[in-house]
Parts: sequence; C-alpha cells; structure tokens
Amino acid sequence: MWEQWAPKGLVLLALSDEGSSTVEKAVEEHGMVYPVAAGSGAKRAYGVSGIPAGFLIDHEGNVLWQGHPASNDWVGLLPDALARAEAMSDRWDPGERPAELADAVEAALEGDMTKTWKTTDTLLRRYAEDADVLAKVEAFRKDFLDRAKLRTEHVATMTVEGRYQEAADYLDHQLGVWRNTPPAEEWDALLSTWKKDREIKGLMALDKKRLDALEKARDGDKEKAQKDLTKLIEKAEGTVLEAVMRDAYKRVGAM
Repeated sequence: MWEQWAPKGLVLLALSDEGSSTVEKAVEEHGMVYPVAAGSGAKRAYGVSGIPAGFLIDHEGNVLWQGHPASNDWVGLLPDALARAEAMSDRWDPGERPAELADAVEAALEGDMTKTWKTTDTLLRRYAEDADVLAKVEAFRKDFLDRAKLRTEHVATMTVEGRYQEAADYLDHQLGVWRNTPPAEEWDALLSTWKKDREIKGLMALDKKRLDALEKARDGDKEKAQKDLTKLIEKAEGTVLEAVMRDAYKRVGAM
C-alpha cells in the first residue's frame, strides 16, 4: 500500500512502544521499508486500547480515520486527502509545459511563486507577437491563479467557522510564498479589512487563545489545555466559534 501511494504524497509511519531491539528484529523479519519508531509511547498518546491500530491524519493534523489498518477502510479517503494536501503545498508541479516556460516551471517546483509570476510577465512581453506562445503562457497563468484560488477558498472555509486567527496565520505564510503577485495583493487587502473590523478582531483574539491551547496540548500539557478551552467555550457561546471551541476540546481529549 505504501509503495503504491508514497509517490503521490502518502507518508507512512509505524510507531511501537516496544524497545529498539524488538522493533529492529520485526523490521528485518517483515522487510519493512517505511519508517518505524521504537519506544514512542504512542499507545497512550492516541488512546489506543488494542493493537494494531491505525490513524489517517491529513496535512493539517486532522484525524480523518482511525481503526484496524488491515480493514483498508481508510484507502478510499486517500485520493481526496492527498489531492487537498498537494493543492496546499508551497511547491507546485505544473506538469509538462512548452520549453519557453521552463524557467517558470522550475520556479514553481521550487515553491517560488513570486519568480514564477514574474517570469510569465517577461514571457508575455518577449512573445507579444507570437500568438501560439502567448496562449500557452496565458494558460499557465490561469492554472497559477486557479491554484491561488484554492487558498482563497481555504481561507473562506476557516472564516465561515470564525477561525480568523488561524486564517490570518495561514495568509501570512502564503504572502511570503506568493508576494508581488495578484493573489498576494488580494490577501493583503483582506487582512487589512479584518484589522479594521471590530467583530472580526474579537473573534481573532478568541481564536488565538484556541490555537494557544492546542499548542499546549501538543506540548504535553493536556490538562491545562482543556481548562483553557472550557473557559473559551463559555466566552465563545453564541458565536460561530462556539462549535470550533467544542471540537477543539474533543480533539484534546482524544490526544
């Protein structure tokens, strides 16, 4: 399964609470070619009551599925999960393109969207009289903007749920990758609008505390995180963030 899906982005990690000598023997006997960790303490961390136990975690850290790995119930979730993860990656593989777009493709593969867009600007001027090349450059630019649109839609999903601080953090990162491009200008304007909106600023402050609580839980202070989230649920009552806070509390409880 791993050999089939690894080229498409699947990362498989086996965690064992056993000691290294026991794990090394099992790895050799079964010819495991993916990473296997020993003495991980994962059983307690994930609340596992029986083994083997599997978890499918998406690129944002959300648990999409859990159960017995041999059931293969999780396999059907892979295409969509990997497609979303690839779409959110900083790097972009535009696929095979005309030779004139080689530099733009290389920049995209490196995750430099600023250079990618700038390169296409240069090509538009260079081939202003070549309709065939211009059409291919414009097609490339459309794909570029469509990729950016996925990020804008991702932000919209977060803000509908009131996750404004999470969305702002996400956009700050995207601005670094896509700076000096039309999408970056749009995102920068959006952030400026949020800073002037009193209601959004209030939601952002609450959401920041949610993210802080989740960070505490990931650092091992689960009890403090749950206490903080209990208070946040009360403060968020009646807002779009209430459901998000309750979900965060459940997630911490499952850690």
